[in-house]
Amino acid sequence: MSTDIVSFKTGEDGQSRKVFQWHALQLFLAIYLPMMFVVFVAWYGVYWWVDQKEAEHQQRLLNESEQV
Repeated sequence: MSTDIVSFKTGEDGQSRKVFQWHALQLFLAIYLPMMFVVFVAWYGVYWWVDQKEAEHQQRLLNESEQV
């Protein structure tokens, strides 16, 4: 994002002051939070899928060893 959420401006008196932009923070959170949720759900989906494949593989090896 090119908008500063917190910026420091120098006034006419030469003093530096902090400027907080609430709307910039709201925009950032409106974009960031849903994207973070999607990433966590997708990552859990990949984790679950790999875990299921590993469990199937382990079960197949167990069945093969019982047949011998």
